[in-house]
Amino acid sequence: MFVLTKEVTIEAAHRLPDHPGKCVNLHGHSWEVTVVMFSKELNENGMVADFGEIKRLVEHYDHKMLNEMIPFESGEYPPTSENFALLIANECLAKFVIERVEVSVKETKGSTVTCIQNAT
Repeated sequence: MFVLTKEVTIEAAHRLPDHPGKCVNLHGHSWEVTVVMFSKELNENGMVADFGEIKRLVEHYDHKMLNEMIPFESGEYPPTSENFALLIANECLAKFVIERVEVSVKETKGSTVTCIQNAT
């Protein structure tokens, strides 16, 4: 089993429309995103995945308003740290041939959420 880890920091804003506290207001974070992929096999280049591809996947959200990004723009899912981690995890499973992915999103010091998804 191979385990790949990539850490990427982005700047992005969001607001939580139904939040009872101050997060109802527009604000931003320096989001620290850690992607951990698990695979029994390597791709044709001898890798689990290219670090640069993972970085580009996460940086797609850099300097963006997360509320306006799919699927958040529909209002179906609020752009919480949990849903942001889930979105990145699902994108990794769709893009890379892996068995499992763990995506951790730290929005502030001491506040981190991790989403664990297995390939089906």
